[in-house]
Amino acid sequence: MSSAKDPRGIFLLALALLLLSAFSASWLIYRLFYMENLVRHTYDVLLTIDAVTSNLAKAGRYRMAFLENGNTSFVKEFESARAEEHAELAMLRALVSDSPKQMAACQRLEAAADTRLAVLESSIEAKEEGRSVPLEQAANSMEVVKASFESAAIADEMKDDEEQLLEKRATLTSKLFFTVLIILLLVFSLSILLLFTYYQRLKRELRQRTNAEANSQRLSVLVMTMQDEERRKFSRELHDSLGQNLTAAKILADQLIRKHPGEKGLQELQAIVTETLTETRTISHLLHPPLLDEMGFATAARWFIEGFAKRTNIHVDVNIPDDPRRLPRVLELTLFRVLQETMTNIHRHSQSKRAEVTYRATSEAVTLCVRDFGIGIPSEKLAAFSADGSKVGIGLAGMRERVREQGGTLDVKSGAGGTTVNASFVIAGQEATADSEELSRNPSQSLESV
Repeated sequence: MSSAKDPRGIFLLALALLLLSAFSASWLIYRLFYMENLVRHTYDVLLTIDAVTSNLAKAGRYRMAFLENGNTSFVKEFESARAEEHAELAMLRALVSDSPKQMAACQRLEAAADTRLAVLESSIEAKEEGRSVPLEQAANSMEVVKASFESAAIADEMKDDEEQLLEKRATLTSKLFFTVLIILLLVFSLSILLLFTYYQRLKRELRQRTNAEANSQRLSVLVMTMQDEERRKFSRELHDSLGQNLTAAKILADQLIRKHPGEKGLQELQAIVTETLTETRTISHLLHPPLLDEMGFATAARWFIEGFAKRTNIHVDVNIPDDPRRLPRVLELTLFRVLQETMTNIHRHSQSKRAEVTYRATSEAVTLCVRDFGIGIPSEKLAAFSADGSKVGIGLAGMRERVREQGGTLDVKSGAGGTTVNASFVIAGQEATADSEELSRNPSQSLESV
């Protein structure tokens, strides 16, 4: 598995475990509710059995009270207790309908209760009809006692069965709860561990990507630095070699014209040599202006803008004050390349006939601002450039990398009124300056270290 897919697999595994935890928790909650209903059902059965025995006892007490004092109100109470007894027996029958054993016991309890109620009712009727004799009532009482013992035994049997069932269900619920709790804790702990591993992998991958981007940016700047060195060499070669040869050719052409003033071909040759010499010097200076090394950025910038305005017929308002202080050589070169690239973009893309260049330098910061009054940059391209430097040309992206390498910021704003490019730098200390100049003098060494 590749390093790119490995964190994804860990994350998916952790997500699967979390989903398993959620499923287990849902199942546990369902089972707990189910067991709670079973426990509540058991308690309902126990309460109903107690109600059945209680109503039988009340019916017996009301019968005895009527036999002793003949008050008919006790007969009504007996009838009410008998009705409640039948209702409780019906409820008990419905509650135990899912258990064949308890259903059989309920039928026996119902038969014993009916027998007991029938004896009680017969004793009350004999009293009401005036045919109650002590001997007969004693026999009825014996039957009532016998039926009471029978119904009580059946009720105790049913209660014992329900209490055993209750104990089993409580034990099962406890085991279920602790088992699922342990599973949840294990799954949750493993999920946390996997998510932490996923986070560590992502952090390491992000660090590697950040290092790769930093190395890429540094490599890009080193390539541009080497390009500047090559431009400096080509500029020197053009000036020292080709320029000197063209100067000699111009001197020779001038001498020939003085000897043969009427030769039209010599005059054309002189014009061609002169124009070629001028173009060679211009190319040499554009590759690397000697004024940048000798006089600094301000002088080189004014010279470049003056030539740019003549070549393109674009009017440039220049606000570059004289400043005797010199900046680090790499910073001066960066400022000049930003100016050069920005003015070239104005000529190629902006359709503007006017531009403004403002330069400010203090003891703490340096700012170069170039503005045009053209059609501007499309908003989607400007947004992409501000976000990640994409959807723009190599020149603008390279300008951004140059500025960033020197610790500066490049701000590009554009609209219907034109585009403004603002490059700002905080002037580095002597140590940083020395490092920058060493990098400019020997870029190949830094390139090998990347």
